Amino acid sequence: RVRKDLESWRDSALQISGRLDATVGGKPFILDQPPFPPRRTIYAQVRRGFLPSILRAFDFPGSEEALMMRTATTTPTQALYLMNSPFLHQEARAIAEKNNSIEQTYQAVLKRPPSPQELESASRWMKNAQQVRTAGMWDYGYFPGDSSNFKPLPRFAGNRWLGNADLPDPDLGWLHWHANGGHPELDKALVLKWTAIEAATITISGNLKIPSKDGDGIRGRILRSDGTTLGEWTLDPTLGVPTRIKGIQVEAGEALFFAIDSRGDQSFDSFIWAPKISDERGLISDSAADFSGPGLEPLAQLAQVLLLSNEFFFVD
Repeated sequence: RVRKDLESWRDSALQISGRLDATVGGKPFILDQPPFPPRRTIYAQVRRGFLPSILRAFDFPGSEEALMMRTATTTPTQALYLMNSPFLHQEARAIAEKNNSIEQTYQAVLKRPPSPQELESASRWMKNAQQVRTAGMWDYGYFPGDSSNFKPLPRFAGNRWLGNADLPDPDLGWLHWHANGGHPELDKALVLKWTAIEAATITISGNLKIPSKDGDGIRGRILRSDGTTLGEWTLDPTLGVPTRIKGIQVEAGEALFFAIDSRGDQSFDSFIWAPKISDERGLISDSAADFSGPGLEPLAQLAQVLLLSNEFFFVD
């Protein structure tokens, strides 16, 4: 039994999802960055000394020296990488869109029907499975008016969370979050929500900045769910400020809110702010690195599990 090399596994996943681009030749593509082109993996760009992390994780040889045979390791890092891979989530969603049952999903990925035990187990799990709104500890939304009632932004498109339509949305205007910041509205504070997974004493760090020289500035705040303000900063255009707060006690399940308000006119109020949260053991969460779209719906979760299974990943 031999693990497939990365190229074979990735191309197989693309073929099953129906996205594989079998075009021969052409320019290389960037393998590990959105929008994750569906071209065959053999056309991925390889820079000497700068292998993409997914290639390094799956034993792709460096181009600095000749190698007669590739090693074939099986490590926890590989499973963790793929469990959290935006590319794999994309393929799992595509499979779920084409197959609307457990039986069809098994047939699509493993080319066989589920056994009675697999069908019973998967059916029982599907009854309790839930789709989370986002794929991590961060959520993206706003405070309407002067309230501190968090409302989630309803749509993820173009690598940002926003209203139900393209910007400006008829109801939510220019409100949006992306990996490194966003834009508030005059009557709506833009809010990044972080939820603690365990009790801890944390430190918040990061830099809040307005890149534009126009406009009248913004106000940044960090709040607890009861409205208590932990930190507040007022910025004029082109200025920046460190947003570091130490020694914050949080309980498991407690939420902190990172809010940005306009100061009279929302024009030119785009900002950069990507907070990081750490404790005495080190970094807990980085909002830029952890930025994500919606979590997988249950059938797509099943498709992801099957794409990670030994039956799919290994060849006898």
